[in-house]
Amino acid sequence: MLPSLQEVRSSAQGSWMMICGRPEGMRYYDLSVEGFWRSFAVLIYVLPFYVLGNLTETRLAAELGEQLASGGGWMPLPKLLTIVADWVAFPILLAFLASMLDIRSTYGAYVTVRNWITMLLVLPHAVLNTLFLLGIINADILLTLSLFIVGWFLWVHFTVTRIALAVSAGLAIGLVVLDFILSLFIVQIIDGLWAL
Repeated sequence: MLPSLQEVRSSAQGSWMMICGRPEGMRYYDLSVEGFWRSFAVLIYVLPFYVLGNLTETRLAAELGEQLASGGGWMPLPKLLTIVADWVAFPILLAFLASMLDIRSTYGAYVTVRNWITMLLVLPHAVLNTLFLLGIINADILLTLSLFIVGWFLWVHFTVTRIALAVSAGLAIGLVVLDFILSLFIVQIIDGLWAL
C-alpha cells in the first residue's frame, strides 16, 4: 500500500528537521509496524529521479566516450535491479546485526526514517542532472558539484543514523561506511553478472 499524501507531507517535514539535526523531526513519521513496511514504497516516488540520473549518466558517458556496463536509456534492467537491491540490502543486513549492536529497539524507526529521507536526498542531484541535460552546465561542473552532494549525502546519513538509532558518533560513522560499501558492492556484483 502506498503512503497517503498526508503521510508524504508529514514525513517530508520530519525529514527537513532531521537533515538539520533536530531529533523532534522523528515525531512526523509513522513509526508503527505498518509505517515501517509502507516506507519501503517510497522507492516508487523516487524512481523518476533515478531515471533522470540514468539519462544523465548515459549522456555523460557518451560525451566522455565511455560505454556503460548496464546500458543506457531510461532505466535498463540491471540498473533497476541494482536500485531495488540497494534499497533493501542494508535494512536486511542491519536486521541481522541489530541484536549484536544493541539497536533492536530503534531499528524500525531508523529504517523508516532512512527510507523517507531519500525523497529529499535525491533533490540536489535532480537539479544538477536537469541543468546538465538542458545544457546549462557542462560535465566538469556536474562532476565537481556531485562530489559535494555526495559529501553532504554522507553527512545527512550520519546525522540521521545518530538520531534515529540513538548511537554514538563512532557507530554511526561505521554504519554509514558499511551502507556505502554495500551499495558499491551491489553495483559491482550486478554489473559483473550482467556482463557475463
